[in-house]
Amino acid sequence: MCFVLTEGLVDVILYHQPDDKKKNRGFCFLEYEDHKSAAQARRRLMSGKVKVWGNVVTVEWADPVEEPDPEVMAKVKVLFVRNLATTVTEEILEKSFSEFGKLERVKKLKDYAFVHFEDRGA
Repeated sequence: MCFVLTEGLVDVILYHQPDDKKKNRGFCFLEYEDHKSAAQARRRLMSGKVKVWGNVVTVEWADPVEEPDPEVMAKVKVLFVRNLATTVTEEILEKSFSEFGKLERVKKLKDYAFVHFEDRGA
């Protein structure tokens, strides 16, 4: 497997299908201790010869996550919650999140919800 071919690997981050936690979404992120280790791993894994679960892997650099503007974030009062079970209701969410601050409203859609707080400090 590819993890034996690379050194300096710190973490493997897998993402599962929302409707089936046993299935992955077809990609993962490999985190390395430094850029040099990541670059060496990328060169080795890009050879077209490395297979994971019978499939040749495609390796690309991950796009860096941009940090949001602190002034904008200071005004955000809505929390996004995902991967909720179908049994979770708006009432359950209200009860669970109201202990962190006064809520304006809760809106659940499928397996995710938006929890609106009155105050950012919650």
